[in-house]
Amino acid sequence: MAGGEGGGLIALVEKLEGQAFDLEDVTTICQSLLAVAAQLPEGSESHLGSSVFERLGQQLVKFPESQRQQIIAAFAPLRQNVRHHMVQTIRGLNRWLCEVPACGSAQL
Repeated sequence: MAGGEGGGLIALVEKLEGQAFDLEDVTTICQSLLAVAAQLPEGSESHLGSSVFERLGQQLVKFPESQRQQIIAAFAPLRQNVRHHMVQTIRGLNRWLCEVPACGSAQL
């Protein structure tokens, strides 16, 4: 893998972390992320480390749903990160639901 693609991904994540964006800016960043993903040799994302994908995952809320789906699909480690957080959230919710005392005859 060329260092440029990994550095480009890190630079884009840092840009996302730095400020708020309008829809046009977010669309440009989405296109740049997809271009970086297309340049990465298959399986090389793991060399970037999980922290960059953790950071990117935290920035996904800045994108419209359709762009979020494209970005997640473009990076396998990001898919794993999102899956991990979804599982942790569901487990926490299930744990909480099991701890909630029954409210009379009301059912959830």
